[in-house]
Amino acid sequence: MGDRPVHGSLLIETRAARPDDAEAVLDVIRARNLADVGEPDFTLDDVRDEWADPEVDLARDSLVVECGTGLAAYALCTPQAQDVYVHPDHCGLGMGAALLPLVEAQAQERALPRRQYIADRNAAAAGLLSTNGYVVTHRYWRMVCDLDRDPEAARYPQGVIPRPFRLGADDREVHAFVQAAFSEIEGNIAYHFEPWRVRSIESSSFDPAWWFIAEAEGRLSASRCRRCGSRTASAGSDSWPWRRSGAAGDWDAHCS
Repeated sequence: MGDRPVHGSLLIETRAARPDDAEAVLDVIRARNLADVGEPDFTLDDVRDEWADPEVDLARDSLVVECGTGLAAYALCTPQAQDVYVHPDHCGLGMGAALLPLVEAQAQERALPRRQYIADRNAAAAGLLSTNGYVVTHRYWRMVCDLDRDPEAARYPQGVIPRPFRLGADDREVHAFVQAAFSEIEGNIAYHFEPWRVRSIESSSFDPAWWFIAEAEGRLSASRCRRCGSRTASAGSDSWPWRRSGAAGDWDAHCS
C-alpha cells in the first residue's frame, strides 16, 4: 500500500492515481467545485489534459485516498502548485492535514515552491494552510456578466487591428507574448514553449476559432482565448504603448 500518514486518530492509505481513476477523480473535483463555487468547473477532458502535461508524472506526482468504491481525496503536485481536493462528504476528519505534508514533500524533492489555490469559501482549508505557515499572495476573481442585449461594437485604438489566431504560424509569438505579459506578476511561473503548447493548443478543448490576437505596428498588442476567458494585453514592455489604450477591454465586445 502507499504511505500511511497519521493525523490525530486518522489513519489513511494513499496510492498514486491511475489512468482509469480519471472519472473518480473528476467526481471529487466536481464535488469540491460545487461546495466552493456553486457550479462544476472541471471536465473529464480537463483531468486527462492535466495528466498529459509533459511536466506531470502521474505515478510520481499524484495521490488518491480510496473510500469504498470511490475516492475520498485526490492530490496532484505540478510545477505550478500542489492541488489537494477532499470530497465534501469527508471533510472535517483531518484528511487534508494528513495529505499536506505528503504534497509538500513532493514539492521539496523537485525544488518547487509550496503553493496551493483554494476557493474563498473553503474556510477550513484556509485555516489549515495558515496554521502551517502559508500566507495569501494572490487573489483571483471570476467575473460574470448576464448579457440581456447585444454588446456594443468594439472600438479599437488607432492602429490596432484584430484578427484570428493562425495555428502553426502564431504559436511561438503568442507564447512569448503571454509569458512576457505575466512576467511582471510576482511569483508567476513561466511555461516553456512545449508545456505551454500541450496545455493550451494540444488541449482537448482547443479550437482556433475561439482564439484572437490584435496587432499594432507589426507586433502583438493583445491576445484572447474565448473559451476560458483568458486575455492578455501588452507584453510588459515600455516600448509597447497599448497597456492602457483600451485594446484589452475591446476584446469583450469582439469576442462576445
